[in-house]
Amino acid sequence: MGLSFILAIFTSAYKNIPKTVAIQILLCIIYIVFINIFDKHLEFLIMKIEQKQQSNIFNLNAVLSQNDTRFSFHNFFKKKDHYFVENNSPFVI
Repeated sequence: MGLSFILAIFTSAYKNIPKTVAIQILLCIIYIVFINIFDKHLEFLIMKIEQKQQSNIFNLNAVLSQNDTRFSFHNFFKKKDHYFVENNSPFVI
């Protein structure tokens, strides 16, 4: 029934519905269908981004937990307003 209604609107079989209204109804139906499809893909993309962020945080914690002098926090503040590590290179995350 829904498909025949859409086809009837598309072909303007219902003479009491003006073409502009029929086109607006058809565009609304297409919009709703695409929003449902896009919403599912958007949820999937958000889930993948969250997993990537968690992975990046885990990797950063693993790097910072190593006994590497480049990432030593003991001499992290050499100057008051500048962040330098022990070898005077800027700390970049």
